Parts: sequence; structure tokens; C-alpha cells
Amino acid sequence: MTTRYQREMAALAARRASLTPYDTGKRAEPKVWEERHRESENDFGKVDFNDSEDATIATLYIEQDEDGTYALRGYTNEPLKVEIDDQS
Repeated sequence: MTTRYQREMAALAARRASLTPYDTGKRAEPKVWEERHRESENDFGKVDFNDSEDATIATLYIEQDEDGTYALRGYTNEPLKVEIDDQS
């Protein structure tokens, strides 16, 4: 027979196991700009990355330059380190 404490601890462990990286704050959650955010065609494709308290860390987007190459662009509200693995 299990005690109430054991059942509560098991339930807590199950909740922790089901938390996503977004829930724990390990990964910023992407939020695509909705139509109400868009003021011009330059706003399409922008994505806010928010922390666990829903505060925006950075807004990023990828755009093709005139020479055909792609550029990651955006702005941040917090210091941001960028690490990119080139898989081409």
C-alpha cells in the first residue's frame, strides 16, 4: 500500500518527466508574428523567441539577399551568442 506522500512524489516525478525544454526555460519558445504585429511586408516571417516568462529575448528572420545568399537577421533584448552548424 502506498502512502499519500509516495503518490504525490510519484505524480511530481511524472510531471517533471513530461516537461518540455520550453517549460523548463532551457529553450526559448518561438512565436511567429501574427497578422496584428505586421505593419508592412518587411514584418512577414519574423519570429519572437520568448523565455519561460513569455518575455521576448530576440526577434529573428531569414532573408534572401540580392546575390541569392541567405542572411539571418534580427534584434535582441538580451545578450545573444550565435552558434551555427553549417550542414551544407
